[in-house]
Order: sequence, then C-alpha cells, then structure tokens
Amino acid sequence: MSNTLLRMPAKPLTPEQKQDAARLAAIFEKRKAEDGLTQAVLADILGYSVQSAVSQYLNAKIPLNVSAATKFASGLRCRVADFSPSIQSEIDKIAAFATTHKQGASLNIPQGMAGSTYTAIEMLLLPTAERVALSAEEQAAIAFMESTAAKREQYPQKQPARRLSYS
Repeated sequence: MSNTLLRMPAKPLTPEQKQDAARLAAIFEKRKAEDGLTQAVLADILGYSVQSAVSQYLNAKIPLNVSAATKFASGLRCRVADFSPSIQSEIDKIAAFATTHKQGASLNIPQGMAGSTYTAIEMLLLPTAERVALSAEEQAAIAFMESTAAKREQYPQKQPARRLSYS
C-alpha cells in the first residue's frame, strides 16, 4: 500500500472571482506605485506567514473569501466593494443577520437594509447628524456594530508576527 496522498484538483475560479482578483491586483499595484508596498510587506501586514499567500490571491490562484477580502481591504486602505461587490454583499448580509437574528431567521437582508444605499461600514462612518435620516433598521445596525466594537476594544489586540532577517 502506498503512502502517497491523492489530491483532488483545485476547483477552477469563476469569471467573477477572477475579475475580483484582477481588481484587487490593480489596487495593490496602485499602492505599490504610491507607497512602495511589496507583497512581502503586505503579507506581514495581513498576518500571512509567507508572501506567496498574497501572490496566490492577487493572481487568482485561490478564491477570495470574506476573511481574506476584509484583510486585504484593511491592508490596502480600500473598501471590499472596490474589488469584490459580491463579497461586500455577503458581508452586508452577515451584518444584517447579526443585527436582526432571531431563532429560525434566514440570511435575507431586512427591508430596511435592502433599500439602503450604504454598506454596513459606511453606516458606521456617517456623522451623527446624518444618522438621524437613516431607517430604524439601519440605526439598529449601527448601534449593534458600535457595541460590538466597544466590547472588542476591551481585549488586547494580537500583534502580527515579525519577520526575521537572516542577512
């Protein structure tokens, strides 16, 4: 009996996933030109142990997901919607679900959120004076996200791993 593992071939990325990766790569190239950002530095910022992880996302070798997309958006100082409208939609559904969750609820966006022209993150960034014009559902979403952020601040943040130089 052989000890070799049989690997299933990777599922090919959809055209939409490839377009997301191309848009992400374009944003990276812009930051690279403006700030001198490298894939290795970005990998460190995002908490990846190797540069190749960044390369695989930028070159559409592995598909983006919510976790990776939010890391890239934070590290590249952009919105997820700037490179992946479909993942931004997924994030908005999760945020809406978290604010209105009841046992047996579905992941459908509540009516107040579905008609919103704001993403969940944009609502958080609105000045207080502009928030009064939001629907009750949108205001509830903001209150929930702010309370979650306040709870998160009570705990120390994990620091990214430092790269060792062997030069």
